[in-house]
Amino acid sequence: MRYPSEHKQQTREKIVKAAARRFCSRGSERAGIGDLMRDLHLTHGGIDSHFLSKEELCVAALEPGL
Repeated sequence: MRYPSEHKQQTREKIVKAAARRFCSRGSERAGIGDLMRDLHLTHGGIDSHFLSKEELCVAALEPGL
């Protein structure tokens, strides 16, 4: 079964919002990607289709607040 076309963008936004909360509360060094993805009920490897690195996720998560 295929996902709707907007599913990938919605998932990315969900990851970014959760990461922003986690980075602000714990700092980027103490916020693990595995824990973040598990809390969102996503696989750790699933982040690879959205971001090239944790640093790229960090920029995307913190950029709106700057």
